[in-house]
Amino acid sequence: MTFDRTRREVLRVGAGLALGALASPFLPGRAHAQGAALRVTHFGGPYTVLKDLVGKPFEDAKLGRVSYEVETSVSAMTKLQAAQAIPQFDVLMLARAIGMRGAASGLFLEFKTGDVPRQKEVVANANMPGGFGITFVFDAVDVMARADLKQPIQSWLDLIRDDLKGKISLPAANLSLPLYVLEGITRALGSNEKDDKAIEEAFKMLRGFKQHVRNFFSDPVQANQLIERGDIAVAPQFGLRIANLVKSNADVVRMTPKEGAPAFPYDLCIPKNSPNVALAKRYIDFAISKPVQESLAQNLLATSVRSDVAVPESLRKFMIADPKQLFFPDEQYVSTKQRDWLERWQREIQS
Repeated sequence: MTFDRTRREVLRVGAGLALGALASPFLPGRAHAQGAALRVTHFGGPYTVLKDLVGKPFEDAKLGRVSYEVETSVSAMTKLQAAQAIPQFDVLMLARAIGMRGAASGLFLEFKTGDVPRQKEVVANANMPGGFGITFVFDAVDVMARADLKQPIQSWLDLIRDDLKGKISLPAANLSLPLYVLEGITRALGSNEKDDKAIEEAFKMLRGFKQHVRNFFSDPVQANQLIERGDIAVAPQFGLRIANLVKSNADVVRMTPKEGAPAFPYDLCIPKNSPNVALAKRYIDFAISKPVQESLAQNLLATSVRSDVAVPESLRKFMIADPKQLFFPDEQYVSTKQRDWLERWQREIQS
C-alpha cells in the first residue's frame, strides 16, 4: 500500500465503509439528510481525511449529515466556554487533558451505558475517566531514533545510556511531553506515576544525565528536524509525528520501549446544550466501528481504539498497531501533579 493516497483513493475507501457491515444500532433506516448537519471539530492537517473516512460514509449510510470545522483542543474549548447555552459544535475532538478540564467544568454530557453501543467494543481503560468522552483514536509518546543506532532503545531507562551522551534531545517544560517521559521511566522502574518514590528516582536519574542532553526542544517539529539532520540520535516524540517522519525518511525509525508507550488519547465529547445529542451519539458510535477504525489506522497511522483492527504488515513499522503496546497513565492523578512536575523539570532537568 502506498501512503500518498489520492483523494479518489480515499473516497473509494470511504464509500466502501458505507456498506451493510456498518449498519448502526441506531435505526440506520431513518434518514437525517434533510435535517441540520452535525457540527464536528477536528485538528486539521492529516485529520482533514475524516471528511472522507467518517463523514462521507456516515452520510452515505443515511445516518445524518456532517459538517467539520478545524479547531485545536484549546480553540474549540474557548468557543464552547464563550457560548455554553448555544454551542457552536455538537461533537468536539479533544486531547484528553483538555477534555478532562472541560468535563470538570461541567461542559459535557455524561455517557450512560447503552448511549454508544460500540463503546463496549473498545479496549479497556480507553475512555475518558468519568464517562464524559469516548476515545476516537490514540496517539502515544514513543521513541524515535536514527536507524544506524548501534544499540536499539529497548527500555525507557535507555534514554540515559552512556552511549547517548550528547546525542539525545529531551522535551522542554513548556510541553506536556516531560510528563510522559516520567511515566515511562516509572514503568521501567517497575512501578507507575502514582508512586512518589519512583517519581523521585526518575528525577534523580535525569538530573545525573542532564549535562549530556544535546538540547531541550520547545517545539516537537524541532526534534524531528534535529534527528533528520543527524544532530541527535534519539528523542521522545508523539507517535503520529514519528510515523509521518519514518514514512518519508528511511534514516529514522520507531523504537517502542518494552514497557510500552503512554497513550495520548483523542476523545469525542458532546456539549451539554447540543441540540443534536441523538445524532452526535450516532456519529460517535459509527466512528468507533471496526471498518471506520481500520480505515483511520491505515490512513492516519494512529493506533485504533479497537483490538480487532487489522493493520497491514507494511504499515506496522510506522505506527503502534496493537493497543496492547500502550499503557494508560492515571490521567486524573497526573493532572494534580502536572504543574509541580513540569516546574521541577524546568528547574532540575532543563536548567
